[in-house]
Amino acid sequence: MKGLNIMDRESFLETVRKQIAEEIHEAYMSCESATGDVDFDLLRKKISKIGKAAKVQGLAEKDFEDLLGSELPQKVKYTLDSCEYKKAS
Repeated sequence: MKGLNIMDRESFLETVRKQIAEEIHEAYMSCESATGDVDFDLLRKKISKIGKAAKVQGLAEKDFEDLLGSELPQKVKYTLDSCEYKKAS
């Protein structure tokens, strides 16, 4: 029975990861202009909100950071100072 609960939790977290990855991607796309400029202030706010929701849903900080790394372009990752994830507690 315990194994099933662990499997259910892992399945839930995988669903959360996919959802959060999609939200990160959508946030980035909504902050990028047609010329390729990015509204970093707005993106930080959106990423912070997504990070808080991810934390509430039980996603580990490392997993969230990994999702940011995979969903945001390299240039954006280095420009964003903080995703505010740690401040969500």
